[in-house]
Amino acid sequence: MDTLAAGEHRGLKAGKLVVLSKNFSGSDRDVQCRFMDAMSLVAKYGKPDYFLIMTCNPYWPEITELLLPGQTHQDRPDIVTRVYHAKLIDFHDFVIKKGFFGKVAAWAHVTEFQKRGLSHEHFLLIMDSSSKLSGPDDFDKYISAELLDEKKCPLLHEFVCKHMMHGPCGVLNRNCGCMQDGACRFRYPKQFSETTEQEKNAYPIYRRRNDGHKVFVRKKWLDNRWVVPYNPTLLMRYNCHINVEVSSSIKGCKYLYKYVFSDLAMNCTSISYMPERAILSTRNEYVDSLNAVMIGKFPENENVYYSHDSVDDDSTNNYPLNFLNSITPNCLPPHELKINVQ
Repeated sequence: MDTLAAGEHRGLKAGKLVVLSKNFSGSDRDVQCRFMDAMSLVAKYGKPDYFLIMTCNPYWPEITELLLPGQTHQDRPDIVTRVYHAKLIDFHDFVIKKGFFGKVAAWAHVTEFQKRGLSHEHFLLIMDSSSKLSGPDDFDKYISAELLDEKKCPLLHEFVCKHMMHGPCGVLNRNCGCMQDGACRFRYPKQFSETTEQEKNAYPIYRRRNDGHKVFVRKKWLDNRWVVPYNPTLLMRYNCHINVEVSSSIKGCKYLYKYVFSDLAMNCTSISYMPERAILSTRNEYVDSLNAVMIGKFPENENVYYSHDSVDDDSTNNYPLNFLNSITPNCLPPHELKINVQ
């Protein structure tokens, strides 16, 4: 129908294959090249340390002052985009070039232009060894997930209430856009915590004290459990939603599995299904996590095999057996190998 609507009645160009090169922005080859570039950064510099999301604020004074009487930001996407781009450049200079979090060894980002909603940016920062976060105490220096005292910091308190409060959702609002299968897909409200804790292979549990602070947002009273993690300096500087997280997890591998190997249990016996899909990984620890997730999806019984590790000519016992079993060298399977066999 599209061919007929375009005036092609003879069928000379109907179904003609067009391959877009990587120089065409947004093409499959362009996306694949950018993905491989990002993976090479991880291979060289290690996993990311910070994950930031910056969302455009349509009520920035630079936007509202240029609107004509009766206009809204939806009527002038040109102004919104230009102001957002200028803010983004300043954000880039402040965080990366000036080193707000410290010296940045490598970084990657992507801009999302949504059909509904405002443009937002995803940043991944890999810090230099001199600026790495060492633990929960360092997390608290840069990230907060609590309401502030309105009397001591009135403007910052206003920005937190305006930009960094999630929901309300769950029992307070079943119709919220984040609700899936009766629960919030971002797992709000969070639990109260007196201190920041680092869990293994998970995002940190940020400090959210039950100090009695509550704010009335979107017709509901919300406390620290609903605060999206933020950096006070960035929030004050840019007056928009800026989510700042410590990227200390490899649980993102599960999202790779979800999108690449969808319906695996139903297609595991298909000849064409598996060869057309692959997930590239830079480190063995990520490979092991992916394998564990995928093996759990197969319906067959699980078989466990163990390696027989040894070193030739080790009379002084410099390489004990428990050490050999613990290392994961490239191109070799782990000591404990789990396989599902049909």
